[in-house]
Amino acid sequence: MIAPPAPPRRGAPPDPELLIEEAREHRRRRRRRSALAALVVAGAAALAGVVVSRPPTPGVERVHGGPTVDVAAFVHHGRLAFVSRDTLWVLDGRSLRRAPKTPGLHPLHPSFSPDGHRLAWIESDTPQEYAAGGADETGQLWLADGDGRGAAPVAGLAHASIVGWGAGGLAVLAGPISTRIPFGSQTTLRLIAADGRIRTLVHARDVRAAVWSPDGRRLAIVTQTPRLDSIVSVVRAAGRPARVWARWAPHDRLDGMNQIEVDAAGWWRGFGIGLWVFGDGMTHNNDETPLYTVAAPFARPRFLAEALSDGTTRVVAAGARALAVVADVSHGRNGGRVVWDEKELQICPRVRGACVSVTKDPGRVTLDPAWSPGGNELAFVEAPDRTLGGWDQRVLDRWSANHVLRVYDLRTHALRTVAGARGATVPEWAPDGDLLYEARDGLWLLGRGAAKPVEIASPLFRPNDWPSYYGQIPWPAQFAWRPGS
Repeated sequence: MIAPPAPPRRGAPPDPELLIEEAREHRRRRRRRSALAALVVAGAAALAGVVVSRPPTPGVERVHGGPTVDVAAFVHHGRLAFVSRDTLWVLDGRSLRRAPKTPGLHPLHPSFSPDGHRLAWIESDTPQEYAAGGADETGQLWLADGDGRGAAPVAGLAHASIVGWGAGGLAVLAGPISTRIPFGSQTTLRLIAADGRIRTLVHARDVRAAVWSPDGRRLAIVTQTPRLDSIVSVVRAAGRPARVWARWAPHDRLDGMNQIEVDAAGWWRGFGIGLWVFGDGMTHNNDETPLYTVAAPFARPRFLAEALSDGTTRVVAAGARALAVVADVSHGRNGGRVVWDEKELQICPRVRGACVSVTKDPGRVTLDPAWSPGGNELAFVEAPDRTLGGWDQRVLDRWSANHVLRVYDLRTHALRTVAGARGATVPEWAPDGDLLYEARDGLWLLGRGAAKPVEIASPLFRPNDWPSYYGQIPWPAQFAWRPGS
């Protein structure tokens, strides 16, 4: 077994009197603002304060119609942005802030910059109940300071989707929306620098997808021409001309498929650019989708597995030494789209070779991979295998409650169960070994060496109303964590 990381540093416990006084100050500030509320333009208001419940529980804030948040338990654990009941909240140290919200729009995909100083998210007209299954989630891009202050929409980016943060800033796909073939597509890749400058890196008839390189200095872009050629190119954040990496014309074939179209899945060290490949006339496919990597310009694509490509759930995780993929091994049963039917976590080596299952049990599925900071341990979820069986809330509750959090050691091949994390979904690691995960419609923190997890915030969705697409629930779109002290 590997040596465990050093235990996380802990500061002094928060002073209950200080927390209560902070809550009182929140109330005083809100009363002073109330006289001006009618003058505030929707979407440009200052972030609202929150109210501690009466009688107060030290460190716990209960917002009427909103979330319950254990502020004290999150001290020294960084910053957390989460969507609760269709409103974005930011937890930073001892403060909880509500982001402004535009009526009729819905916050999705919060994303912190690597240093935690900035926060981005999308306000979309796609309601939560349609967020699963690859629904259109483009919308107005918002930016704020990392603690949630100073939130404002970014002018000119009303048809945006977030690619992610790199060395050059925040990359987004954006409009104008194409009115020619291919219709309805985003047409630009933009880069927002730290000083707020916006540059257009790519302009094409259809800019379908983009992903950052592992070093954050280049972007791989998938575009489509009016003749429906699919082109994978690489452009530097510094703005140098794009270099073609791969290209498929409508009559090209790949492993028995023709009419090839591709979408970007990622860019992973030692593997190259990852691509979802759709063939035989499919423009996108929420069922099992072939995942390939292209290691170098015009290199032969390497097949890894068939997996879920709609982005609702986490199916690929890149580690320092290997790639973890949730493979569909149902051979097309029910289209392969059912998340709890024959899904198997596999580890793919950097060198060419078959991906290998972490564990095999015909009665269980393995999902939600997340590598430890050192890349030697892989956290994942093990859950009951089931066929269709309905999608109502009771079924989702029962299945999720039986999730077990496991950890696989890449060097010793040992498996262990994380005690106390029953019901865990989409785990994430901190550098010090802490784990954050979703369970029972809330976010839980399990400190390294702690016996029990602590619920930090809940709920994420409206009560008893989890959006689901064949069991896939869009938990990753609901929160972002930037660990820190």
